[in-house]
Amino acid sequence: MAEVFNAMEREWRPILTKPNLLIGKVLRARYFLKDSILTCKTHKNASWIWQGLLGARSLIDKGVIRRIGNGRSTTIWDHRRIRGYSSGKPTSPRPLRSDLKMVHELLSLQRWNKNTIFKSFNQSNAEKILNIPLSLMGREDSDYWQHNAGAMYTVSSSYKLLMTENSNAEKEKSDAAGPSITEGSALPVRAAIYRKTRLGDPMCRICVEEQETVEHLLLKCQHTQEVWKTAPIQWHGAVDQQGDFKHWWIRISEARKRPRGMEHIELTASVFWQVWKERNKKEFENKSSCSPARTIGKAHEEWLEQEEIMNTKASLSTGETTSNQEEHHQGHVEEGSIILDVATTSQYSQVSLGIRITARMHPNIRIA
Repeated sequence: MAEVFNAMEREWRPILTKPNLLIGKVLRARYFLKDSILTCKTHKNASWIWQGLLGARSLIDKGVIRRIGNGRSTTIWDHRRIRGYSSGKPTSPRPLRSDLKMVHELLSLQRWNKNTIFKSFNQSNAEKILNIPLSLMGREDSDYWQHNAGAMYTVSSSYKLLMTENSNAEKEKSDAAGPSITEGSALPVRAAIYRKTRLGDPMCRICVEEQETVEHLLLKCQHTQEVWKTAPIQWHGAVDQQGDFKHWWIRISEARKRPRGMEHIELTASVFWQVWKERNKKEFENKSSCSPARTIGKAHEEWLEQEEIMNTKASLSTGETTSNQEEHHQGHVEEGSIILDVATTSQYSQVSLGIRITARMHPNIRIA
């Protein structure tokens, strides 16, 4: 890696900062006589020096910006010349009836023509363009490296730029589908699909105000907030984590240690399930959303049904244990013996354990 960057410094620095050196003149005459080295096409039979230069051009292009002299060799819409924008180019749409092409058309007496600039660009673009320094001597336009205080290309500055880009790319990749309840999986919300495929509309169809991320759909959408206002449980202690659903879920999961905490978490998951089903009905069947009260009602009903099923399973398990114990005792006791019946039960999703002890005298006289 170090050798690659050293080679880039040896080859690119003289071309960018000292274009009148012999190597720059030779390469320009051979490969980009009427074009810029950052935009010229690749030649099939180019020398290994030229091929090495173009191999690093994509990185160099991101760090190079135009220094305006007389503005005659810099295009208005294609060259990177505006600091503060990732593209270095105007964000204003190009006027349909405008004949402006080169930067010198925006100048008057070696100064920026404010009237022309404010007519052609939005306010933000216009202010940034007016802050670009001009050469009072009318020098030719040139390229310079913007990631170093001295405008000089260096290995360390290009390495930092590359590392920053890689770090940002990794972050975008990890956040592509937004945070999710469990690591390694994510809801296929609109924003996630758009980031991965660049197809469709990332905006929420319910509120049509923000992109449909996991956080937005389950916590921040106007309709969802009304649902939560109606819910019998509130998670005020996790409000500061609503910007990251994964962290929000971890925060409320701490409630499992408190009395009935698991029930509250299970009911919360049931509310999420109802919100997700309503979203899918809107997405695929174009049905309108239920009222917040109806959504909470459905979530509560399904949660109670699930609790009843789990409690029934626990009761059946306890009953089988008790009957087995009775059958065991009946075959081995004599009349007048005192029998202790012990039954245990545990509630689903709870840490507590219940124990019942009954004392009776055989055959069937209960004494405690």
